[in-house]
Amino acid sequence: MKQTMHAVIFRGPLDFGIEAVPLPHISSNDILLKVITCGLCGSDLRTLKFGHRKVTPPFIIGHEICGEIVEVGSQASPAWKTGMRLAVAPVVYCGVCIYCRQQRLELCESYQEIGQVWPGGLAEYVAIPADALRRGVINPLSPSIDMVQAAVSEPLAACLHALEKVDFSTVRSAAIFGSGAIGCMLLQLIRKRGVQTIILIDPNDDRLNVAKIFHPDATINTNDVDVVNEIKTITAGIGVDAVFTATAAPIVQEQAIAISSHGGQIIVFSGLPKEQAQVRVDYNQIHYHNLRISGTSIYSPDHHKKALELIENGKINVKDIITTYPLLDFISGAKAALNGEIIKAVFIP
Repeated sequence: MKQTMHAVIFRGPLDFGIEAVPLPHISSNDILLKVITCGLCGSDLRTLKFGHRKVTPPFIIGHEICGEIVEVGSQASPAWKTGMRLAVAPVVYCGVCIYCRQQRLELCESYQEIGQVWPGGLAEYVAIPADALRRGVINPLSPSIDMVQAAVSEPLAACLHALEKVDFSTVRSAAIFGSGAIGCMLLQLIRKRGVQTIILIDPNDDRLNVAKIFHPDATINTNDVDVVNEIKTITAGIGVDAVFTATAAPIVQEQAIAISSHGGQIIVFSGLPKEQAQVRVDYNQIHYHNLRISGTSIYSPDHHKKALELIENGKINVKDIITTYPLLDFISGAKAALNGEIIKAVFIP
């Protein structure tokens, strides 16, 4: 096996590129994966643009990984065999906090991630550490699943977790802020729950046009109109029953409250940059309109397994949101994603 490989190295905000680095060394309890595909997540884009408190440059990022086992440590479980194809989500639960002990793994207090604590998958090879093998989110892939599409199973798992926060018995209308990969997948999942009117909101016409393949009932470009007034017009002044904030824009958190109907539900899907995390909240609207605000983050192993099943069975269309790039063309793909020219970049070493 060769001694070096190509990998994406993050050196600081907007300072990244492909470099030749040593092949990962695995310990006796680890496995080595040849990366087949790796998606570029929205959180990766924020890291590339702003940095990340858990990422110390220089570092290999990337955490939506599919690959094939090429080496198994001598002390690793015999369940792992060379040639196995795996989908690897980044989350590694601590296993000891009160929530892990209750098997509420998506609430883990001290989870860590591949691509933050351990080097990520935007590379030709990635070492999967023993902690991830024991307490992570790793699922074998069937021969029939497309490895490019399977790379999107990780964000889809997060969408499935988000939907569990919603009481759909009262939801006739919904708005989604953000027409990226998360927004497009949420739209499809919400439609399957019988929601009649779904409005997709984004400042980028290119992304909104791509998203129209998923048949939103209305699209709103926030650069063209006042989103609050437009939602009120579309809904005859009522507002929407559910709002998903799948974008890292602080103003959206305020707008989500303003466009909610009485009894509305707001799902805070996307985190914000640390220096922009303080937003104004009108608590009178929450109180008098009986609003419910729920945060959602990461997912459980069951969510990831279900996501792979939905992709394999064609129940969720992820093919039409993906643009593939060779890993060596990472700069082009990352710039296209950062500029909002594409929905989802998946890289192939």
